[in-house]
Amino acid sequence: MERKGLVSIIVPVYNLAPYIGRCLNSILEQTYQNWEALVIVDPSTDGTEDLVTEMALDLRFRVVINRKKGGVSLARNQGLALSQGEYVAFLDGDDFWEPGFLEKATSDLGSGQGELFYSAYSLEGKTVHHKSIYSVGEVYNGDILLPYLMGKVRVANCGALLIKKSVLETYSLGFEEGCSHSEDAEFRLKLFAVSRAMGTEQALFHLVTREGSLSRSFYFDEFADKVAAYGRAIDFIRSKREDHERVEWVVYRWSLPMGAAEYLYKAGQTRDGLKALIHLRHQNLSHYLFQLRPRKIKDLAFFSFLVLAGLLPPLRRVIV
Repeated sequence: MERKGLVSIIVPVYNLAPYIGRCLNSILEQTYQNWEALVIVDPSTDGTEDLVTEMALDLRFRVVINRKKGGVSLARNQGLALSQGEYVAFLDGDDFWEPGFLEKATSDLGSGQGELFYSAYSLEGKTVHHKSIYSVGEVYNGDILLPYLMGKVRVANCGALLIKKSVLETYSLGFEEGCSHSEDAEFRLKLFAVSRAMGTEQALFHLVTREGSLSRSFYFDEFADKVAAYGRAIDFIRSKREDHERVEWVVYRWSLPMGAAEYLYKAGQTRDGLKALIHLRHQNLSHYLFQLRPRKIKDLAFFSFLVLAGLLPPLRRVIV
């Protein structure tokens, strides 16, 4: 049974020894105290389990150590099944909140004018992305699905959200298990399609980019996973919204073309832009690069920059 006012915070953790302390301490430091934290730890190789179990955590924390690595989606779904709160938050173990995040979020949602709260954010650490990809964007209230798809509203990831659990239960919303990329984006699209949002310009969430993720070899299946995730979200949206045709147009003429350009840009960081383009062709996904229908000339210019900087890495060093 849900407990009135309680926030269930779900924290998936895997190989995050340098970061997990800051994350969990940011929960402890919340000015809003009515919460439970479900810390779901996959088997790690850097001593993360020991760090978590040895931390001076109070009784509001429940630590679950998995025997096998199930991935972030399974961990979040595990936490969701165990949660008892009226509200749910998903905070990755390397990200963290400002002390006032939960107080602001619960206060806004307590007005009854929305089912989800989202915060602006600050980007911590180095990033392989062009800064405009992670710009905060504008704050909209109400139905934010189309503004989000068109890049007007930017939600960093699920850590920037507080959600009324009732909306997740009503629509059986969870995370796609076995999806390596874009499981977070798929969840957000479905959530935004069926709920009213309340946003704040205050940067109460900190999104952390880790050094390990910057030096990795590029994941060539990333964009294919994104297309599949968006496809599943569209199937959900068709059954829930009368304007689903408009949503589909925006996805296939704006969101996915921009996603393909960002994919090439990130690949160019490791000088794999051309390989990524060839891989897109082999997967029959390169056509997205030609489907963009820009709203403004500057949108087309930014799209072109991302593609060219991905294929010609020296261009990035000159401009960025």
